[in-house]
Amino acid sequence: MTLLIRMKKLSSINWVSFKEDNFYLEAISISLGVNIEDWLSSNNTIQYIIEIAEYNKKREYIEFVNYPNIIISIYDKIIDKISVYIYEYQSSPYYKGDIFLFGKKLEVPFLSDDIEKYFPAISIKPKEYFKRFSSRETVDYTISDGIKIEITMGRDPELVGIISLKLSYP
Repeated sequence: MTLLIRMKKLSSINWVSFKEDNFYLEAISISLGVNIEDWLSSNNTIQYIIEIAEYNKKREYIEFVNYPNIIISIYDKIIDKISVYIYEYQSSPYYKGDIFLFGKKLEVPFLSDDIEKYFPAISIKPKEYFKRFSSRETVDYTISDGIKIEITMGRDPELVGIISLKLSYP
């Protein structure tokens, strides 16, 4: 008896999810530490662009043509960071689909004051009469040994601009 198994391939990205130490583009999982060429050939039918960093030829960035605000960062063909640019302002480029953090749908714009709502283990001390964050400041949330979520404030520090799943190196 022969079984024919059809693997679902990525053909659109209407929602993304940060779940445990994985990132999902719809129902397709993408893990850190995986070879990007293997993942793309097994899981993808969406057009993408690869940009090679000028400062290091081993560093590459993958951007999906119709979903340009999801960036997969690669070092030496290994996925080491996946970033989603979230809504800040109508004039800013951002991912227009739904974003889920540990099963909760993210409300956009994502206010920096709401970080603890999605990441209760993060404790941010007030900075007295100064704003809680500065522009482009990052806050890390450790998922497991070697993996973290990086939360980056936007140009306006009252809004979160980028959420990334990232390998954390010692």
